[in-house]
Amino acid sequence: MAAWRASEWFGCACGSSSASVSQSSASTSPAGSYQPLVVVLGAAALGIALDRFIVSLAAPVWWTIALAGLAIWLVLHRCQRAGAASVAVLIAWLTLAGGWHHGCWNLFHRDELGLLAGRESSPVCLEAEVVSGPREITPRERDPLSTAQSGIRTRLLISALAVRDGANWRATAGRAWLTVEGQTPHVHCGDRVRVFGRLSQLAPAMNPDDFDYARHARADRQLCRLWCEHPDGVTVVDSPSVSWRRWFDGARRRADALLWKHIARERAPLASALFLGLREEMSPEDTQTYMKTGMVHILSISGLHVGLLAMGLFAVLRVMAWRPQVTACCVSALVVGYALLVEAEPPAVRATVVLLLACVATLAGRRVLAFNTLAGAALVVLAMNPADLFRAGPQLSFLCTAVLGACTIALARREADPLTRHIQQMQPWPWRALRRARSAAMTSVGTSLAIWCLAAPLVAQQFHLVSPICVLLTPVLALPATVALLSGLLLVFVGTWFPLLATPLGYCCDRSLAVVDGCVHVASELEAGHWWTAGPTLIWVVGFYAVCALAWSLPRQPARPWLRPALPTAWLGMALFVSAATPNLPAETMRVTFLSVGHGLATVVELPGGDVWLYDAGRLGSPHAAVQSVSNYLWSRRVRRIRGIVVSHLDVDHFNAVPELLERFEVDGVYLAPQPRPLDEAGQVLFAAIERAGVPHTTWSQGSTIELAPNCRATVLHPSASGVVESDNANSLVWLVEFAGRRVLLTGDLETPGLEPLLRSPAVDCDVVLAPHHGSARSDPPGFAAWSKPEFVVFSGGDGRDLQLVDAAYAEQGAERFHTARDGAVMFQINRAGVTARTWLTKRMIPSN
Repeated sequence: MAAWRASEWFGCACGSSSASVSQSSASTSPAGSYQPLVVVLGAAALGIALDRFIVSLAAPVWWTIALAGLAIWLVLHRCQRAGAASVAVLIAWLTLAGGWHHGCWNLFHRDELGLLAGRESSPVCLEAEVVSGPREITPRERDPLSTAQSGIRTRLLISALAVRDGANWRATAGRAWLTVEGQTPHVHCGDRVRVFGRLSQLAPAMNPDDFDYARHARADRQLCRLWCEHPDGVTVVDSPSVSWRRWFDGARRRADALLWKHIARERAPLASALFLGLREEMSPEDTQTYMKTGMVHILSISGLHVGLLAMGLFAVLRVMAWRPQVTACCVSALVVGYALLVEAEPPAVRATVVLLLACVATLAGRRVLAFNTLAGAALVVLAMNPADLFRAGPQLSFLCTAVLGACTIALARREADPLTRHIQQMQPWPWRALRRARSAAMTSVGTSLAIWCLAAPLVAQQFHLVSPICVLLTPVLALPATVALLSGLLLVFVGTWFPLLATPLGYCCDRSLAVVDGCVHVASELEAGHWWTAGPTLIWVVGFYAVCALAWSLPRQPARPWLRPALPTAWLGMALFVSAATPNLPAETMRVTFLSVGHGLATVVELPGGDVWLYDAGRLGSPHAAVQSVSNYLWSRRVRRIRGIVVSHLDVDHFNAVPELLERFEVDGVYLAPQPRPLDEAGQVLFAAIERAGVPHTTWSQGSTIELAPNCRATVLHPSASGVVESDNANSLVWLVEFAGRRVLLTGDLETPGLEPLLRSPAVDCDVVLAPHHGSARSDPPGFAAWSKPEFVVFSGGDGRDLQLVDAAYAEQGAERFHTARDGAVMFQINRAGVTARTWLTKRMIPSN
């Protein structure tokens, strides 16, 4: 049967050449040919979006409207009112999807475990079933800028069953990720375990445009998190004798061990992510490298994996002359099993559903419609989790597959006429080979460019990255990546039963991965290969893809081929022009924002003319969270250039985000306090990053002044030119910013013996004060409060510090107090009329007296 060609199997699985199945009709049918599931998908997506953002209806209301729509459809269908019946059934689909999303997003069990969790962690003892895992998290490489140097940790997804309440157990429900400090080889998927750990709510977005972990986890119906400080905190109560989850978890573990055995240690984490979806084994640094080059899709279980599996088994069964129906069932079983092996990630589900639908259509003698099949896969993904509609991973997966299918259809329409093909076939074979190689290269680069152009707005909006290097990198790495995939998948599925084949397959996979990984790391170092950007706003991105869909649905105009690409290009140009504009502050207004970065400090000073200054940027632990919080805030304000970064002192929790910020933004200068002591390793890393970025750095000391803007001056009050030798904290650079008769005092970690000289100087009546040393009692709060007389005081630090006495000292001076761990980002708008304070998380708004 011609319909059972391997190329069609491969294409259907990849979601790209499924379009080629309908090539025969591409030249005779308009671009918007009858593909009903595409319209159904649009209605379902609209219903989900309405429930999330606009309409707040109870679940019974959604279901009632859906049933009414189906009843009306049935009546209209029997009356042969096709148009009205179509509208009714689409309304039914819309409300059905809205109701399903409402239930998944809003309705939880009354005994939900997350409802017991508080903002601060508390001890808990519970029994739960292990649903997924355990997965070992590779520790970060030693980083002088990080104070969180931990060992191997383990993550398990658990489903809570009971929680201990005093001496009694009471039933509970809900899922949560459990993080264990150490390894848990005694725990397996399906086990019933008893956990002694700590429970807390998930952190919400603490700053403008921050990633909201709480909303992200809520999409998976998780409202809390658990962790244990030792593996002994997790004990197995019972192990089931038969469990399909346990079987697949065991198979995943064996496959992972096989990869680590036959692939070099430095590339084994990449192999585990590539073939089994175990991205926890990759270091954050390597993941960031693949992000920068736009090759992070390699780490996802995609249609290429499923297509290679289907093509390989299909070829074997064809050689064995099996019946097409049996072949279809065997291939379907294999790809479904692989999807379960990788825990049914959306890209794998998409590819699996596309292949299954293509198989069913081919066996039934029906034509496979590219976008209809892809829309069917999207409906299955949304049925599994409707919140995936708003996640970047599934969005990019389906977008790239749709673009690939559209390119396939467009190329099919441009095939040469029979006479030209006949002339080409008469040419000598070297010329034919050269022409085919050139055509394949141009097609590969053109397709890669088309995918990048259409995915770039979404990537820029979600990840603030533009990676043009991937346009060339994708075709170059196509062959080694395919070889690595094929050999690696064979190793996973064949190596256990045929050990003699495991060694050569592992060697082939390892060498291919070495080429891929080496090229990606080299490309990530190219200056023009990627750049960071604020990206277009969400409304412009949504409009861009709506315009793209409209342009594709237009009838083809042979006389005006530029019309289709012109519409989305014009829209994107307007989006970039509008989004590039920096939000203007009101006239004669300064904005000071204390970001919430945990135990650390990051203060953004925005001036009326558009200049932006940064006073400190860092936190305890890994600097990545501080980098993201500062970057996201600046991008939300459309900031591309930082006029200066002031580093108060060389404690890592005040500067460890600076090196990466120098890569993401244009920085005019870095300003530091005098350094009377030799630099430690972290300080050396900071100065090396400054030199590498080519940014000038200057030492400021007491008496240094700079005109930041008209009517705005900054003065250094401490330290002296000789600095304070005793401690870095005491050597903190104290920065007084004066604007429109108002004063903002930024103090770093100032404490004794550097505090006393400042308090002996003339008092400074301030409007906004940063409490020294995160509100430490060692900073003489009563004396400092009496000296500065603030209206507003900000404590920048993490949870857990008792500030009751310190808070009382500032309260005696009549100051309003804010804490970034409780209030989130604290923003002050300052002008001659006064000072207005707003908090991001608690939504407080307080004007000055």
